[in-house]
Amino acid sequence: MFAPWWLCAAVKGRTMDARHREMININIPTLVEKTENIELIIDELVRKEAISENLADQIRMNNDPSDRAKALYCLLPKKGSPNAFRSLLEAFHETGNNSVALILKDNRLCNQSPTEGMSPTEEDEFFEEKYRMKTDPRGIVLLINVFDHDDEYLETRHGSKKDMKDLRDLWERMGFLVKDEARGTKKDIEESIIEWKNQEQMSKVDCGIVMIMAHGREVSPDSGTVQIDTRDKKTVNSEWIVKQMSSSEASRLHGKPKLLFILTCRGERTDAGLDLYRLNEFMNAPPLRDARPTIDSHGRFEGYAMVSPLLSDVLLIYPCAPGNASSRDPENGSWFVQTMIEVFNRKAHKDDVETMLKEMDRKLVKKTQDGIHDSFQVICTTSRGFKRRLFLNPPTTFSNGN
Repeated sequence: MFAPWWLCAAVKGRTMDARHREMININIPTLVEKTENIELIIDELVRKEAISENLADQIRMNNDPSDRAKALYCLLPKKGSPNAFRSLLEAFHETGNNSVALILKDNRLCNQSPTEGMSPTEEDEFFEEKYRMKTDPRGIVLLINVFDHDDEYLETRHGSKKDMKDLRDLWERMGFLVKDEARGTKKDIEESIIEWKNQEQMSKVDCGIVMIMAHGREVSPDSGTVQIDTRDKKTVNSEWIVKQMSSSEASRLHGKPKLLFILTCRGERTDAGLDLYRLNEFMNAPPLRDARPTIDSHGRFEGYAMVSPLLSDVLLIYPCAPGNASSRDPENGSWFVQTMIEVFNRKAHKDDVETMLKEMDRKLVKKTQDGIHDSFQVICTTSRGFKRRLFLNPPTTFSNGN
C-alpha cells in the first residue's frame, strides 16, 4: 500500500520549481480523484523524459490506478526533471485530462511568475483549447494520389500531379516531413498508411496528416463513408483509414491532432445553386446571402453515428457535400487544392486549421457567384473527437507565405 497522500505534502523537491511543487502537493487529493488514463500519463512523462523508466516502474508497482496516481503526484515533485511540471500539463492534454489541467490553473499561486522557460502567453496555451505544435518537424504528411486506372470507365485524373507538387511544397515550407504514394493500388495505399502511422519518428512529432486524392463515391447517402477507387479496380474504405488513426492502431499518435483529407467525389451530382430570391417569395423574408448544408456543433451531418472513445483528435475534411462531385481543372489542379494553397499561404501563420477551412469554403462559393466556377462546391468537415484548435505554427520563414 502506498503512503497516504497527506504524507506527500511534506516532500521537498530538488529539481522542480518550488511554486510548482506546492501547486501539485496542495491539490493531490483532487488530482487523484479526477485523473483518468493514469498509465497513459506515465507513458507520456517517460517519453518526454520528465521521469525515468526506473521511476515509472516504481510507480507501476501500485496495482490500483488511484494508488498509481498518488505515487505519481507524490514522487514527481521530488524526482521529476526540471521541466516535469510543463510535461505534466502537456500529458494531461494529450491523454484527455483537460479538466485536471484546469485544477492546477484554477489553483495557481498568487503573484507567481510563469512556468520556467515559458512566457505568460505560452503558459496559458496549456490551459486553453489548443493542440501542441512545436516539434521539428511539426508532423508527418502522407500524400496519396491515384492518377490513372486500369478501369477504362474511370478517367485519368489530369491536374492531380500538379496538386501533389504544390501540396508537397506547401507542407514542407510549413515545417512538415512529407512522404508520398503515387503507385495507386489498394495494396500500395494500405501499406503506405500502415507504414506512415507505425514509423518510429511519429512518436517525436506533434501531428499526423493524410491527404488522399482519387475517384470515389459515398457508400450510402449522407453516411460520410467513401469508397476510394484504386488503380487496380479495387477500393479502400475511408473508415478503414480512420480506424488506422485510433489509439489502438496508432499508439504513437495518441492525443495528437490527426487530419484526414478525403479529396474524392462523394457522388456525381453538381450543385447548380438555389435561386434565393425565388425561395424568399414563398418565405416572405429578406433575401438570404448564403445557403449551406446544416452541420451540427461538432461539424457532423445529421445521421452520423457515435464513435468509440478510442478514436479521438481526428478531423475529416471533404472537398464537397454528400452525394456531390469534387471539381478539378486538368491543368491547374483541383479547386480545393488551389484554394487551400492560396489560403494556407496567407493565413497559416496566424489562423487555426478550421478557421482556414471556413475561409476556403467562402472563397469557393464566391468564385461560383462571381462566375469563375460553373457550380458550387461546399467544404465539409467531420470531427471525431477533434476538441481543440490546431494552429500549424509554421516557421518564421513561412510568414505570409514567403
